[in-house]
Amino acid sequence: MSLPMRWESQQEESPAAPPMRTHRPLRRREARRAKMMRAGVGLIAVLAVCGLAGVGAARVSGSARGTEDLKPVTSAAGPLALGKTSVERRLGFVTVTGSATNCLARPLHQVEAVVELLDAHKQTVQVESALVAFGNVPARDTTPFRVELNDNARAVAYRVRFKPLFGGSFD
Repeated sequence: MSLPMRWESQQEESPAAPPMRTHRPLRRREARRAKMMRAGVGLIAVLAVCGLAGVGAARVSGSARGTEDLKPVTSAAGPLALGKTSVERRLGFVTVTGSATNCLARPLHQVEAVVELLDAHKQTVQVESALVAFGNVPARDTTPFRVELNDNARAVAYRVRFKPLFGGSFD
């Protein structure tokens, strides 16, 4: 008895599938309506971006007030003489930079610059400190400093003083 080499089956022919229905072409009115909807959504997106940009610019310009309203107030004389200072108000921060000169015949160690923001009544509303650029200031030498602190809307002036890092005074 012999076996066939391959399986032979009779495949029934299936009737052809009905053609797939494609989307019917849009009518002119529907096409115009779809185009108008896309344009409207695009316009709304552009207006939203412009509005948010305007709000952001207003917040930045509101917090970046001019520096002309922060006036320096002189502090008591000490072993360090305050040189020229500059102040910048920007994005909710105040940055005071300047220089200090050691008036003593000996070096000063671990010197800290203290900046106070003052209100109209010369009361402190904000204070921050930072080490001068070179922690040790040689005798009769000058060193730069930079102090950054949070801005306060009530501040109208600032005062800079110097002190040793661990308190006390320069003896």
